[in-house]
Amino acid sequence: KAPLDAAARKQVDQEAQKGRGEQQHGGESEQSTDEAIEDFSHRLEELAGGKKITVALWFCTHAHNDHIDFFLKYLRLHREDVTLERVMFNFPAAEYISLMASTTMMRERIKAYYPGVLFLKPHTGEKFNIGSCGVEILLTHEDMIPMSDEKMYRGMNETSTVAKFSFDGKSLLILADIPDPNGIKLTKVYEKEPLSCTYIKAAHHMINRVEEVYRNTSADTVLIPRWDKTLEGENYEVLCKYYDRDKFIAAGAGTVEIFIKEGKETVIKKYPPFIKEYDNSGI
Repeated sequence: KAPLDAAARKQVDQEAQKGRGEQQHGGESEQSTDEAIEDFSHRLEELAGGKKITVALWFCTHAHNDHIDFFLKYLRLHREDVTLERVMFNFPAAEYISLMASTTMMRERIKAYYPGVLFLKPHTGEKFNIGSCGVEILLTHEDMIPMSDEKMYRGMNETSTVAKFSFDGKSLLILADIPDPNGIKLTKVYEKEPLSCTYIKAAHHMINRVEEVYRNTSADTVLIPRWDKTLEGENYEVLCKYYDRDKFIAAGAGTVEIFIKEGKETVIKKYPPFIKEYDNSGI
């Protein structure tokens, strides 16, 4: 990838200082420095306890590069250290929306590195188990297929897949980057119970409002994969209307690992922000 020019580099540095440049494990190329990759790899090795790392399922919610690039580079550098068993994503056809270059690269790299990997294309309403983890697909881009002749979505975020993962008495609802139309659709289809969860991942790094979802969902803990002063405004107050703000966990304050055993949080590890200057290493 071409190096950033001076103006682009300055913008990346400014965003990092606001808390957006920390390591995010689906992150875009600017977040995927060599040092960040090695730091993440070391954490996975610790979790694996000296055994070869096994990823039972890699789930990509939609085809934006900030949800793909880090994973791509990690595979390029550490594919021999990892057994990848399954991948899951459901992207719209190129005739409906212009897919980013990372999408093609992801498919090619997975096929080359893991020719025997299982591919799951999720559809709304499907339920299945992967080991002891239950997976329920609540919304895909197929629910938002545009009705106009242009055959275009209003944006890539509208193609996000929403999924709920249940494990060991806990559950995680991943809203991905859904905008308000997806949120309204979601609450029209489901009663409150399927949307309720232990952990809810705030939509689009808390950028999108989706108040209909928050109003119709109960959750013990809110996970916010971004945090800076500019977001302590209207959308933050929407979250505070429906959830206990003392139970917010924001990745902008560093990476957080939550361990659960027998239905209880046993350990919560917090790591400081991993903010480094972009090293132009690409993905």
